[in-house]
Amino acid sequence: MEFTENFKKSNNFRINGQMLYITDANGHELELFVGEEVETARWSDEGRLIVVLKGGAVRSYENEVNYIKI
Repeated sequence: MEFTENFKKSNNFRINGQMLYITDANGHELELFVGEEVETARWSDEGRLIVVLKGGAVRSYENEVNYIKI
């Protein structure tokens, strides 16, 4: 499932262990299970979700399922 523009425009991230929550301007929340402890997250200029894991790995998500390790 693709990230919609309302979430791509949001920098409102909440992290709870392996879960990442993104809240848009209308209060809608996207819940993403990462599978490893999340340190931080942000959007890239290209619209990909960059997730830094506590173990030091970095993932670049193109949608809610597919990612590459960078």
